[in-house]
Amino acid sequence: MLLFRHKNKLYFTTLILVTLLVSSFVFLLDPQIVLASPNSPLDTTAHVNGKVYAIAKTATKIYIGGDFTTVGGASRNRIAALNLDGSLDEAWDPDITLTGFSATVRAIAVSGTKVYVGGNFDTVNGVTTRNNVAAFNVADDVDTGTALAWNPNADNSVLAIAVNGSKVYLGGAFNALGVTSRFCLGAVDATTGAVDSAWNPDPNNAVSSLLINGTKVYVGGNFTTVNG
Repeated sequence: MLLFRHKNKLYFTTLILVTLLVSSFVFLLDPQIVLASPNSPLDTTAHVNGKVYAIAKTATKIYIGGDFTTVGGASRNRIAALNLDGSLDEAWDPDITLTGFSATVRAIAVSGTKVYVGGNFDTVNGVTTRNNVAAFNVADDVDTGTALAWNPNADNSVLAIAVNGSKVYLGGAFNALGVTSRFCLGAVDATTGAVDSAWNPDPNNAVSSLLINGTKVYVGGNFTTVNG
């Protein structure tokens, strides 16, 4: 890489280098940061044997979800909790599966003492029916990840979850939540799982990302119309 004394030239050539190396993204970075050595991964980082699609962090744990079946050499079906040093929480194991197929966890959101999980699955804890969305107590080195009664029962994939107080917003490729028609986007009660009867944006295709900011819910996905 060529470096020039003029600040603007240094900045410009650095951006070109970053853009060439990472073709999927465009970064606007301070040149001092660009030239610094990258951070090294933690020595205790737990290796997984598949893809990781979702990550959520609390003050004490990091939750990962994907299509893996082992984490750090231990059996973990599609979801696990890590300590902040990267090591595996040995107790917490929700054991998420899909009968006859390979399950995936696509979305994780943590609020208070609950971990909300979405994806493609029909069973948790090895025996409990939960279709594509479930909730568990947070990991605390003791809790084993037993499913809570909360059960919105999505009839197809849940790809995004966002929590705002008493509401949990779900996005995905579903047609219904429980017995209520909701196409790809809906809101449910954070405690009971009951569908919010008033809120129904009705996008015309899948929702894959959600963000809440203040009184607004931002939604991304493969749709081209909402509200019909």
